[in-house]
Amino acid sequence: MVVHNVKIRDREQVADRTPAIRLKRPDGFLYEAGQAIDVALPGPTGDEGRASSSLL
Repeated sequence: MVVHNVKIRDREQVADRTPAIRLKRPDGFLYEAGQAIDVALPGPTGDEGRASSSLL
């Protein structure tokens, strides 16, 4: 599994508690139709202090 650290390029609130977050494309990142990515945002969330992650 390849790991890329990326920076947030833009953030916009599109609905109540629903942000749209745009990320900078990392060097060497290649996308092919049908692929999925797992995105993790570091930082404490909830009571457990774990990172928030989503499979896209």
